[in-house]
Amino acid sequence: MKLTIIDLHPAALLEKEAAIDAYRERYAGAEVEVLSLADTPIKDCIGCWSCWVKTPGQCIHRDIMPTVYEKLLSSDRVLFLFPTANGFLSGHAKAFIDRLIPLYHPSIQFHAGEMMHYYRYSHYPTFDMWWDHSDLTAAEDQAIECYCIRMNHHFRQYGDTLRIIDGKAVLTLQQNGEAPADQPWGSMGALKEVRRGKIILYNGSPRGKKGNSLILLNEIIKGFEQLGLASDDYEIRDLIDQRSHDAWAADFHTHSHHLFLFPLYVHAMPSIVMKFFEKLQPMPADSRHNSPTQMTFVVQSGFPESHQS
Repeated sequence: MKLTIIDLHPAALLEKEAAIDAYRERYAGAEVEVLSLADTPIKDCIGCWSCWVKTPGQCIHRDIMPTVYEKLLSSDRVLFLFPTANGFLSGHAKAFIDRLIPLYHPSIQFHAGEMMHYYRYSHYPTFDMWWDHSDLTAAEDQAIECYCIRMNHHFRQYGDTLRIIDGKAVLTLQQNGEAPADQPWGSMGALKEVRRGKIILYNGSPRGKKGNSLILLNEIIKGFEQLGLASDDYEIRDLIDQRSHDAWAADFHTHSHHLFLFPLYVHAMPSIVMKFFEKLQPMPADSRHNSPTQMTFVVQSGFPESHQS
């Protein structure tokens, strides 16, 4: 039996080390290899489809991931050690997850009543999960657990959630949870209300100006203009421009209205969006404004089932 541990967490946490030890102990006698990728650059998926159409199974990026694919496919089980940030898996972890799509075909089949991608290979390992629980609220921890369950269901590799509770390893069998009930449509509120700065529109597509997100944002802008907003009342920021993330994060609370529009990548925001979220900070207590900072989300999904979102 071959086990691979993929460590994406940069810190030497006692809980992480306990998780690794518990994994080795559970599968005593197995061949174990640890890949430490916390400081290894992993390029963001850009949604080019090359790995699905032009060079099947091969990503256009030249980084560590082809080696990772080989390690994964030759393993029986894989333990992912995920870092967290701002209540979710970090942008680095999300980039890793997004880059797993070359392991599957673009074509679709129905599996367990849902639309899923076909397998590309005859053998896949079981995916087990551990993530950094420090600084997480109970709601954030539950959201990450639900996400990991959905991720495993997407890849159809049902493993365990590994937790360390009171110094002891606890394994929880992951199962496909029920989809949450559809929520009623919300509202951005009256755009003519008192607001700070501009309405900031974020294009979260990894394809940048070539993606469908910008097309949708331009249609939203037409609605703004029909409501009487001038061109200097709003601004589009393309999150693919990661060099501007620090400046935009520092400028965030200058503006009270923010709309994020992005496609789903493996059931969540693309890694470039999460990397921006990581940089956001709460509004300083000594600079509270009369109007709160509002965040609105428009999410594109290529699948019809509410499970996918």
